[in-house]
Amino acid sequence: MTLYHDVSEKYLTANGMRIRYLECAGKGRPIVVVHGLAVQNSGDQWLSSLDALAKIGPVYALDVPGWGLSDMPKSGYDFPMWVGAIGGLVDELGFEEIDLIGQSLGGWIAALYAHQNPEKVRRLALLSNAGLNPTAPRSASTFALPTREQLRGMGYATEAMADAIYDQMVRPGREEAYVQILDYINDPGVREEWGLRNFLAEMKMPILFGQSDTNRAIRPEYALEGYKLAPHGRLVVTMGGSAPGGYNTPELVAAAIRFFSMDEVPPAH
Repeated sequence: MTLYHDVSEKYLTANGMRIRYLECAGKGRPIVVVHGLAVQNSGDQWLSSLDALAKIGPVYALDVPGWGLSDMPKSGYDFPMWVGAIGGLVDELGFEEIDLIGQSLGGWIAALYAHQNPEKVRRLALLSNAGLNPTAPRSASTFALPTREQLRGMGYATEAMADAIYDQMVRPGREEAYVQILDYINDPGVREEWGLRNFLAEMKMPILFGQSDTNRAIRPEYALEGYKLAPHGRLVVTMGGSAPGGYNTPELVAAAIRFFSMDEVPPAH
């Protein structure tokens, strides 16, 4: 089904789960993009960026299990499941090498996938990455599903887009699944075990740490720390700007496109 310009909605089964993804046609190396933590997130988070990204390669935006229209198992939400979802998509589509982008929690998951599968990831862009901040920006005890009106006020391109995302968000079982997810990522032991401080120094591929100074949940100093830890890191901090739904600013997406388009990324430190 075609959703928006050249974007098609597709499904595959990986690791026993049905995964929904959006595909935007392009020529070049496949680009896989991973959405962030918020309950309303899904591959649709990237709709406003897919056309720009597709100018350098075909783009694949998955719904991580527990979000969007992918499966929502009753339990088992953890980093191995989410990393496995990326791996399942890459393997099922037959990709030998990809460029990989993740935003917020999606950056954390993407970085773990890249650490475990360095032969599959040429370059990695982490935008407002959550893998270094010591605490999560929200907890299960204060969580409530946003209303339709609240989603419409988040800056989506159209009310119809906000309504479609709202309909995904209120599927039966979504709130229960999301509470499990929040409990998991707020667990101090989980954050210590899976935090990116444990892994970045071992990751040799070029990594872009992109951060907007308007992001209040994940501060620029965490991007700076990641840049210092990664042997082949790059850092960009954008000033101001806004993004549909409160996600990646166009400036951060443009920085990722420039990073992926470089013939070579010379060492910065």
